[in-house]
Amino acid sequence: SKILGFSVLLDPMLHDQIEVGGDWSDRQRIRGAQSSYYKGWKVLVHDPSEFPEVSKKGIFVGMGKEVSVSISAETTTASDRVKDMKPTRRKCLLKNEIDVPEMYSMKMFKEYKKSSCLLECQAQELLEKYGCLPYYMPSLPAHFIKQFKPDFQRNERSGSRAQIICSSSQLKLMSKDIAKMSALQPGTGDKGFISGLSCKVCPDECESTEYSAQVSYADFQDNENFFYKALLRKGTKEKPSVNEALFKEYETYVKEIFSANAGSVEVKGPPVQTKEARPYMKSCLETTVKKKIGKMSYIHVYFKNLGVTKFTRNEVYAWQDLIGFFGGIVGLCIGFSLLSGAELIYFLTLRLFFWYRSEQRKVDQDREMENDLENIQQQQFWEESFKTF
Repeated sequence: SKILGFSVLLDPMLHDQIEVGGDWSDRQRIRGAQSSYYKGWKVLVHDPSEFPEVSKKGIFVGMGKEVSVSISAETTTASDRVKDMKPTRRKCLLKNEIDVPEMYSMKMFKEYKKSSCLLECQAQELLEKYGCLPYYMPSLPAHFIKQFKPDFQRNERSGSRAQIICSSSQLKLMSKDIAKMSALQPGTGDKGFISGLSCKVCPDECESTEYSAQVSYADFQDNENFFYKALLRKGTKEKPSVNEALFKEYETYVKEIFSANAGSVEVKGPPVQTKEARPYMKSCLETTVKKKIGKMSYIHVYFKNLGVTKFTRNEVYAWQDLIGFFGGIVGLCIGFSLLSGAELIYFLTLRLFFWYRSEQRKVDQDREMENDLENIQQQQFWEESFKTF
């Protein structure tokens, strides 16, 4: 619900966008350098550890609109078994694995994300081809920049930004390949695709959170003059003013009107509104502030659902599962199972041993019976012989 979300009122400050000191040809050159053909903002919801590429992924928000941005999230976590694996075996990296020479080592960020890896790849391509970076790119470490610019020296005041930001001529040359710098090579060799970046070293993330937004909007109207009164309200310690700069400008305007008694005039809030129904009969102050409010945008950002969708990255097969599947497949195909293998081992070892032992006992018993019978026969012979004498 937007009641529990984040709401913000944005002022486009159109009075600051005044083209002064330029003729028609200058204005045309300025418009040619602009990347946006609208008046308003771009809103992007992203992970805190992810670099905000607003120009590529942002949501358009025009002036004079009330916009509702409902957010849905999907999170992927890794099980303990996956975390215990070596990165080269699971083929993905955790957030804290920023230095894995066998797979990838981060250069600008303190947490691993695939989008950050691709951004570093883009920075590397720009440095190799143009020797500079656009102004919106994050700072790179000096040892990384020196790989492409050996004469680079970090300035303590401006950091690495002073010597590495592209000039206007470099940006103009770079604009011809901006589409290639925003795409990846598919690796199929198909000429129908754009020949983009060759970032084949960026592994997937083991754990991630992806956000998706659903946007709805309508014309913004200040019903019951709520924002009009709020903007011209004097702030206190407990409840600061909504726009302190605007209130000071309003306070200065009122004191200039009553300049004779400016020292004794105290502005506490908005002026008393006229009951005149005709708009052109309203006061200049009221008309100006309401026009300003009419060009503002009121944005609500909130979660669409009470929870998020959770996925778990786990082992597909453990060694116990593989043994069980192997036994089942072999049993299905040739009628052999692990139990049959145990029986085969039993018959070839223990059963053979016990059979041999049983046969040996029978031989020993037969020998004993023969000896006993021979002894009995000898005894009978001697007994009969003594009787004859």
